[in-house]
Amino acid sequence: MYVTLYTYVEGGLPSWVEYRQIKGLKYAPDVDVTGNSLPIPGFEVDIITTDDLSGVDYAVLSDDLDQEWCSYDVTFAERVDENTVHVKAQNILYKLEYVELEAAMYNGAAASVVVAGIFDGVTAEYDLHEDLRNVPITGFCPAQTARERLAWVCFAIGAYVRATFVNTAQIQPVDETGDVVVPYNRTFWRPTVSYEEWVTAVKVTTYTFRQAASEQEWRDSDSSYMFPLPWIATEQVVTLANPSAPARAPENVKEIEGVYLVNPSNVSGIVSRLAKYWFKRETVTLDCINNREYAPGDLVTVAVDDTTMMRGYIQSASWRFGVQARSTLKLIGAEARTGARLTVNYLYSGGRIGQAVYFLPVSYAYSIENPFLDRTWEGRRYVYRPEDEAATGTIAAGENVDNEDYDVALEWYRNVLAVYYVDGIEAESSGGDTIGVIT
Repeated sequence: MYVTLYTYVEGGLPSWVEYRQIKGLKYAPDVDVTGNSLPIPGFEVDIITTDDLSGVDYAVLSDDLDQEWCSYDVTFAERVDENTVHVKAQNILYKLEYVELEAAMYNGAAASVVVAGIFDGVTAEYDLHEDLRNVPITGFCPAQTARERLAWVCFAIGAYVRATFVNTAQIQPVDETGDVVVPYNRTFWRPTVSYEEWVTAVKVTTYTFRQAASEQEWRDSDSSYMFPLPWIATEQVVTLANPSAPARAPENVKEIEGVYLVNPSNVSGIVSRLAKYWFKRETVTLDCINNREYAPGDLVTVAVDDTTMMRGYIQSASWRFGVQARSTLKLIGAEARTGARLTVNYLYSGGRIGQAVYFLPVSYAYSIENPFLDRTWEGRRYVYRPEDEAATGTIAAGENVDNEDYDVALEWYRNVLAVYYVDGIEAESSGGDTIGVIT
């Protein structure tokens, strides 16, 4: 891994320097899919250099194949010894922490309008998902930071902020139908399942605002201590008990109050979302090869043993980089799924020349790339080409078998190469001579 640091130049292109001598890299982004908080992703690293890095603006983390992993603003650069500078880079969400917003009352304002007001005057890009732009916002926000208000809005509309790899704020709805599978061959050891204490119920306080008939009515109400004239709030507590909690479980009630954007029109969805995460005790932790395929906020499925699969939301992903990009994923709101075995047979002239076995969830629509196969039989070496690019289908309960046909593409015998499959011939000209290029 290496870090490229950029410094903005007024009226021109930014200057940049690559630093390949680094140590102590920490990259562990997380999210809160309930929208109840707003974590700020970023990374920290020690750079081995004598350069003065106090003026750098922007950092890009890349791997040794020059694949960019993430890019953030540099928020801290301090020399720790004569040869080392400690650098901290964060997503642009950190800027919202330094913006103070005035109190505001919303009465059905579109989420797009409210979010635009949060980012107004902030040098930061955001993307509000199209399904969320017209969701109405109703209720009161006190004077607070822009970061706090964005968290309140996300909580009210069922959204979270995804900013793991990019220096923008991607405001998205929580995925309810994702079917990404982390296969066995990408995991290290077996995933572990831990069990949290039972949450016996969820309580959420909802607020309805009306204008007082007079200033005196407002002063005589409890609302005068919390809300500006002329607003009076009526509170109601909505409770949902956990039907799965055993009767002997000690009382453990999760309560949300004081978020004044919760109202009678959205409280049902909020309670249902919270119950979806808090009523499920299982938390799954796994180590896997992860080249950015699995990110915090994703809904994924993983096999925890030979018969059971679990699906949950990635809350955090802590990366370690070496020969492979390896990360520890923590899944919350996990629930069991029925798994089934899929056997893919690679066939040539009716005979099996290879096989692969997978464990996948029932009803999962799979698409698995068919590899080229290199085999040696009786002194002859063959390369077999699949007739179809991928094995496709849907997993059913029980045993699943998918037979994929192959042709011979190349054959070697006594250092003589024979081409069996010609995809195309293209004529090219080089130095006046015509050359036939076979692929």
